[in-house]
Amino acid sequence: MANERQTSIRRQRGSLFWPLLLIVVGVIFLLNNTGLLNGDAWALVARFWPLFFIFAGLDSIWKGEGVVGSVFTIGLASAFLLSNLGVISISVWGTLARLWPLFLVAFGFDLLIGRRSWLASIIGSVAILAILGGSLYFMGVRVTTYQEINAQNLQQELSSGITAARIDLQPAVGNLRLRKTDEQATLLTGSAPAATNFTISQSYEVVGNQASYSLRTGNALIFTPIHDNSYPWDLGLTGAIPLDLSLSMGAGSLNLDLTGLLIQRLQVELGVGQATITLPAASNFSGEIRTGVGELILIIPNGVQVQIEVEKALSTVNVGSGIVQDGKIYTSGGGGADYRIVLKLQQAIGSIILKRP
Repeated sequence: MANERQTSIRRQRGSLFWPLLLIVVGVIFLLNNTGLLNGDAWALVARFWPLFFIFAGLDSIWKGEGVVGSVFTIGLASAFLLSNLGVISISVWGTLARLWPLFLVAFGFDLLIGRRSWLASIIGSVAILAILGGSLYFMGVRVTTYQEINAQNLQQELSSGITAARIDLQPAVGNLRLRKTDEQATLLTGSAPAATNFTISQSYEVVGNQASYSLRTGNALIFTPIHDNSYPWDLGLTGAIPLDLSLSMGAGSLNLDLTGLLIQRLQVELGVGQATITLPAASNFSGEIRTGVGELILIIPNGVQVQIEVEKALSTVNVGSGIVQDGKIYTSGGGGADYRIVLKLQQAIGSIILKRP
């Protein structure tokens, strides 16, 4: 009877680690917003996201929901955390694609032994961690030292007779700065990160008077350690022709200064991190900007009529002077402006700041 009561109490335990995690995250952002903590809080989130799964595993053990599966989740998330900190080199999605059967093994252990014996749970946990460690070892995962990131030059000349171009940029991670280049005969110029685990593929095509340029990182960089100011990108685009610009990044920071560019279509996606986008003052276009978790700062130039539709989940919106809100629509500039920009912003968690220069 006493054993049944203790089992019932364990089953009724509420979550302990998720509330603690929310408290810690809240304190970090509070200190960051008040200036007491230097650095980008969202960069910390991008680096330490495996802690969410570590806390989830600890929470599951605390509530008595299973030990072996939770220990496996904690072990795998710890490996990802070490990768983000630069201790080991590992690809998140590549690892999951190979090791997903271990999830079945771990939770099979939980179904088999259940809560019958803590000794059996400990033995199962040690076994699954040994299998995980051995699998990572045979996959070539080793302890690494911090690697200095060098730069490689990028240059794409603009073919004669080109009147418009589509630019598709898909860096996986990094700190990217984009601006207008003064080299009129160059479509794209600048520098990109150069490292052993970093491969870049480029393509350039011309159909009629339209050019198409794409830049992507290789499969080896699905997710890599994100250190402060690491993986720097510095790109310049031509302001001589209209551009259909598409940019997608998983984690990092974006600083897009579109001043002087002739944008005819804009699409920006950022999974986790901070994005600062300065809109051009002499372009008519529409576009979409989507961010998952982070901060989005949109700088609206004077003399342009801008209409922005904001779709958000758990985000805050702060607007500067000269910007009018009507529900989820934000406008700036009068109807007599020479140029008009229509944007749709989407964000799950974070903050959106709309302001004038």
